[in-house]
Amino acid sequence: MSDRLIKSALRALEAKGKFKPSQELRHYLADNAFPLASTSQVILGPKARQALIEILERDFAVPPGTRLADLEGLSRGEALSVTTNEKITRQSVRAARVAVKAAPGRGLKLRGSEIALPDGINLDISAEDARHFDDYDRILLVENWEAFERLHRLSYDLPIELHGTLVLYRGQPHGYTIDAARKFSSNLGKPIHVLPDPDPAGLHLAMTYPGFAGLALPPAHEIRAILMSGRGLPDRYLAQLPMVEQSLDNCTVPEIQRYWAVFKETGRALPQEEFVR
Repeated sequence: MSDRLIKSALRALEAKGKFKPSQELRHYLADNAFPLASTSQVILGPKARQALIEILERDFAVPPGTRLADLEGLSRGEALSVTTNEKITRQSVRAARVAVKAAPGRGLKLRGSEIALPDGINLDISAEDARHFDDYDRILLVENWEAFERLHRLSYDLPIELHGTLVLYRGQPHGYTIDAARKFSSNLGKPIHVLPDPDPAGLHLAMTYPGFAGLALPPAHEIRAILMSGRGLPDRYLAQLPMVEQSLDNCTVPEIQRYWAVFKETGRALPQEEFVR
């Protein structure tokens, strides 16, 4: 039984009146001697409803009373407690995991040991594993995957206090998630230094990140020189203003103010990949 069919069956059971059944559900009920009317919308009668509950439990171990909302946010392993189809959950395989690595040229400290990871390689761990990295006194959060993956190619030196930091990928809507990275950093409880895109949205991400302790960008005057030379994208800058301009104008963090002044003066912005070619 496909994940679409399981969800279609649960929607049918939750329907208060008429609903539009999927073709898979029509065929499944017909195969179990409960054909639906041929109209586009149908009502699931008491007998068909009870039959559907029973055959879902019989064939796919879906407990009676299961609702579609019960499947939200489950890992694949947890999904097996609700159905024999572990793929029914919308949660991606890495939704509760994070990617970490050491700063360039350093070994990854893990529970008193040190692991030498080749350039471009990271460690995939659970967001619950933060306790194993307590040897670190701060975190470097990198906004984009390519910059995280190619951090060893960084074209400028990180501040000296970040030479021995733990590097954490910020996450994205799919794959390694933003929520998992936030949970990991919260569990570790260390100051967060952020390597964002050098643009208004990147500054906003940094200043609003829980535990924010500073930026890990090139000095503001160097960013200004790059932008004044004609590099950078005016469209990128302008597109981000409606979402973040007021917050940045109201920000009182001196470091954020310096970079924000540069972006406002030049009217341009950069992706962080500019510095990891």
